[in-house]
Amino acid sequence: MQGCWGETTRLLILDKIKLNPGIHFRELQRSVSCATGQLQYHLYRMETSGDIYSRKDGRTVRYFPSSGPSFREREIIYSLRSRERSRIIFLLLDRKSLPKDIVLKVRKSRAEECREALGELMKAGIVEEKDGIISLVNSGEIISVLKTYRESFIDSITANLISLLE
Repeated sequence: MQGCWGETTRLLILDKIKLNPGIHFRELQRSVSCATGQLQYHLYRMETSGDIYSRKDGRTVRYFPSSGPSFREREIIYSLRSRERSRIIFLLLDRKSLPKDIVLKVRKSRAEECREALGELMKAGIVEEKDGIISLVNSGEIISVLKTYRESFIDSITANLISLLE
């Protein structure tokens, strides 16, 4: 890996985070070609100075710019970056609304993760349940976020499209 020093490196890292809000450490490391320790140091300095903030997502840490997306957009981005939450969102974008038991219909090994994801989406106000039917609160918001940050969602969109077609 190349050297990864100084203010210009931090600007490069910040640019990557702004273009890909919710990016995780390894993805960021690949895109800026920094050694692990150097990138950790720069991220620490950027967090303490208030340029970025991090949010834990299971075992993954995701990085967001402090300025840029609104709080609501950040919630949507955060959810779209999660495998199970994004699966539910894309399913509902495709089908508009579904009975709760259909949304929760996954392999036994993922059932708990799916229930938690649905609960988190409801708590964030991204999906709602009425009479046992799950739907998106505002699909336009989600589509707008996907359009705005489309380059950073290409892989997850492809994966979700494939899972919908299976």
